[in-house]
Amino acid sequence: MTPVAFPSDHTDPKSKKTKKPYKAVPGELGVCRAVAGGSLAAGVLLYRIYGLWRVQQSKLTRFNREWIANSRQDWGTKAGLTFSEIKNTALPSLRKYCSDFLQIRQCKVHHDGPKLLWISLDVDAFREAMQNSKNHWEMEEISFDKK
Repeated sequence: MTPVAFPSDHTDPKSKKTKKPYKAVPGELGVCRAVAGGSLAAGVLLYRIYGLWRVQQSKLTRFNREWIANSRQDWGTKAGLTFSEIKNTALPSLRKYCSDFLQIRQCKVHHDGPKLLWISLDVDAFREAMQNSKNHWEMEEISFDKK
């Protein structure tokens, strides 16, 4: 049997209807990376923060906000990043590009306890940023390989 070759204009010979070519859309991780300025480490950490925010029921309440607190090392471990990637790449990018919906502070939970990295997420503003990024995905070329 010989294979059927479709014409280059994406028409189906049976229905004579024009098929639209499949367009790939970015997944949640890809959009997080775009929102975080293109940094892979920042995108992965933002994706992990959002995932924890959705499932973690017990959050700290301070400064009229809810927070999740962990050490930098724990944030890195949970996101699959090294301490250096967290400190030198992910956190600076998140502070720069995500300050509209993400607050990052270094505080203690207890007076004599260690300083932890507290992160607060405004979910509505985050979803809006994600949606805006998806809407403009094809309109502008996002360079993930910045040098």
